[in-house]
Amino acid sequence: RRHGQVVYFYEAASPVSSFASMEGILPASQAAELFKEIQPFQLTYVRYGEDTTAQPKLVYGIDIKKNSIEAHSGTVFAPEASLWSFILESYDEKLQDHWGQAPLNLLSETGRLPFPGLFDPNGTVKRRDGLRIMELVTAKVHPEQKDTSPFSDVPETDRDILPVIHAAKNDILEPGGTLRPNDPLTREDLAVWIINAIGYKEVAESPVSMEVQSKDASKISKGKRNHVALARAFKLLTDDREGNFRPQDPVNWGQLAAAITRAFPKLEINTKILD
Repeated sequence: RRHGQVVYFYEAASPVSSFASMEGILPASQAAELFKEIQPFQLTYVRYGEDTTAQPKLVYGIDIKKNSIEAHSGTVFAPEASLWSFILESYDEKLQDHWGQAPLNLLSETGRLPFPGLFDPNGTVKRRDGLRIMELVTAKVHPEQKDTSPFSDVPETDRDILPVIHAAKNDILEPGGTLRPNDPLTREDLAVWIINAIGYKEVAESPVSMEVQSKDASKISKGKRNHVALARAFKLLTDDREGNFRPQDPVNWGQLAAAITRAFPKLEINTKILD
């Protein structure tokens, strides 16, 4: 954050329901010997620091893709099964020729996307994922620490509790009830979140009903019509080629990235108006 303190980090790991037994594991000394056998040093050049003109040093290094020994069998993890394979992969291959390549590249630099090996630009965004990205749009009030959860189905121990609290404190979401964090984020809900985030919540909640010219405007849920109208007017979200908004369709990562990056200029303009 701007104050230089780490207030939240996201670990892209799947939930674990059971753990391997500690019984019958190899002694540490035996594991060390096995590690030496499968990790012969390899010569490699390494340049330390940020000086690109510095002379590279010739060092003996190890293959970080083979950095684990299974504690019971003594076998090395296969590279494709190692977490490193997810970390070391690049987003470039998956985003090549993708229509949302530019905004997705911007989001990838924030560290908020899943690891490249787990990432699908056309994959469905969960509501919790959307809130994690929404932190980038506004930070008027950011929780310095965990607080009481504003939703009954999000415990204080949830890994995304800070983005959830952030959304409630910044009027992105109305606290109370359930959040359904693992449900898909719909296009109409994304419209609500973004419009609220950039400071137009009061406008969207005015009693005057705004016109939505999408062919399927009648499918927009009650109370979300004005949010969708503003999102379309600001070109944050657009209709498909047939002229349908598809309010109940789930949002994919490309659509989310495009909407978020389009929202940044609107946030800057609105901030100047408020000032």
